Amino acid sequence: FVDASKGNGPTTLSRTARQGAGLAGIGLLFDLGSEGDHYRSLALSQGFAAAGVGVLYDAGGDDVYQGEAAVQGAASFGLGLHFDATGNDHYVAYAFSQGFGYVHGVGTLYDRRGTDEYVADSVDVLYFSPQAPGLTNASFAQGAGFGRRADTSADLAMSGGLGHCGLEGFDPP
Repeated sequence: FVDASKGNGPTTLSRTARQGAGLAGIGLLFDLGSEGDHYRSLALSQGFAAAGVGVLYDAGGDDVYQGEAAVQGAASFGLGLHFDATGNDHYVAYAFSQGFGYVHGVGTLYDRRGTDEYVADSVDVLYFSPQAPGLTNASFAQGAGFGRRADTSADLAMSGGLGHCGLEGFDPP
């Protein structure tokens, strides 16, 4: 799963996009059933986009969504949408997830109804926080946007994306 030789902590070795991931294209997963589901993937999944559009839509049921990074409505140079219509759902991720937008990306996690639980794991450390390396994750989760900061050259800086983690009961027009 991880490569502990990295100076910023272990990171995923998974490069397989799944479950509604759009990499330089469009990836869609539509579950129109009403039963509960268990979605599990390491990274680049569950409504993720990189230079594309990625959508995961689940119509109902008490669902469990587990991922590591770049999952559950995350995007870079694209649109990542994770939409759950109803049910008492459980979301778990480590970093860059649950409504995360990186450079020129819009990431949205929207759960319309239910009593839901959102966990951005800070105890099981996989993505070292620069402020506390080895002690906690750098989460960038649950509605976060981030850009590329260039400390040495203004030519390499890129403005951040837009992250949104929606609230139950909010029905946009």
